[in-house]
Amino acid sequence: MSKLPIGLVREIFEIAVSGDRLSALRLVVVSKAVQHWIDPLLYQAVHLLDKDACDTFICTISTKGRQFMARHVKTLNVRLPVTLKSDAAENFQLIVRVCEGVESLCYTGSSSTSAPTVLQWLDTTKLRPRHLCLGTGYPPPTTKIYDAANDQLSPFYRGISHLELDDTWAWLYWASNVHMLPNLTHLAFCPILSDVADTSDTLVTWIKSMLASDFLQVLVLLPRGFDFAMGYEKRVRSLETCVRVNDPRLVVILHYVDPPSRWAAEERDEGLRLWDRAERVVRKHLCGSEE
Repeated sequence: MSKLPIGLVREIFEIAVSGDRLSALRLVVVSKAVQHWIDPLLYQAVHLLDKDACDTFICTISTKGRQFMARHVKTLNVRLPVTLKSDAAENFQLIVRVCEGVESLCYTGSSSTSAPTVLQWLDTTKLRPRHLCLGTGYPPPTTKIYDAANDQLSPFYRGISHLELDDTWAWLYWASNVHMLPNLTHLAFCPILSDVADTSDTLVTWIKSMLASDFLQVLVLLPRGFDFAMGYEKRVRSLETCVRVNDPRLVVILHYVDPPSRWAAEERDEGLRLWDRAERVVRKHLCGSEE
């Protein structure tokens, strides 16, 4: 291999570790040159699903340096309950400030009382995400989305094209605000339905209003809480009938998985990616075939 062009050798190593973090961790110790090639791939997607992982990543920032993280971290997935005065909050803020090049951000916590403050704080950072997923208890701070004084949209929200609301009631808060996002093309939300016949007129009206936009390409419904005794296809058809919306852009995906876990799984298996799955269904709808 030493006789091969250095660029080809690098490409071989990069292909070898693509989507395989374990192989990357093994190969990164081969040599300093290989470490230089593979390190950026290892940190393209960072998944911090508990406090220990966040603490470890803080140490890694000190080792790798802030410039490295700012340049190479593109996906940041954090599941951490943040209260206003805690070490977790300080660590989360440090991570976000350092990883300013993030394009896909998933943040879920467990304290709805701190959520608005966290979201308003994110608005003040240099982050300019294209993909955004927010977890439990994240109503949008309307005054932050749109800066009335300067008559402009907040830079944090301006570039969002994919928005996922992992909160059974968040769509109610966002209902009158998602239209403010000029680049939004993909929207997913998780209404809670105790039964397929229990779909509210408010939800149906909102779904129809969202689909009235020519810019929205995909609207994903990730329902929770209705009758899971019936077969998979029957459940989908029943829910689609109940929603009373006949639009190829509406996609129902069952077997709910919390976003932080799903984002981590999607990194290992591209076939699990929510938006890719939804787009495949939309294409089938447009072709008139069954799901």
